[in-house]
Amino acid sequence: MPETKSIGIGALFGAVIFVSKMVLPTPIDKMSIFIQALLLGLSSLIISKWGATYVACVGGLLTTLWRVEFAPFSLTFAVMYGLLVDGFFHLFKVRTSHRSVRTRRAVASLILSTAVMGLLSTYVTVTMGLM
Repeated sequence: MPETKSIGIGALFGAVIFVSKMVLPTPIDKMSIFIQALLLGLSSLIISKWGATYVACVGGLLTTLWRVEFAPFSLTFAVMYGLLVDGFFHLFKVRTSHRSVRTRRAVASLILSTAVMGLLSTYVTVTMGLM
């Protein structure tokens, strides 16, 4: 895939993640992550090996600009979520050499990265007294 298409898809997916978070108030947008998990998984498959991290950075930067009071948390957790998705996709070898996708491994890696990120972000925000 050409680099300009990868950048365009990444920016589009990041903007969609931002819009899905912008519509909902702060505690509820953290619980409704279906769109974010779906787009990060797709970007990890479509774009190069750092696709989910790139999309998470775009979405995290836009969310940080929208909610400045949570800036360090929004950006940090978004980038960590993208890194986890990319890492688990690589660790579970979701893509085969024939450019096909192992569906069960993709679902398992998305579930695991979402669970790890959810537990970590909840732990951090509760111990810091934000929730």
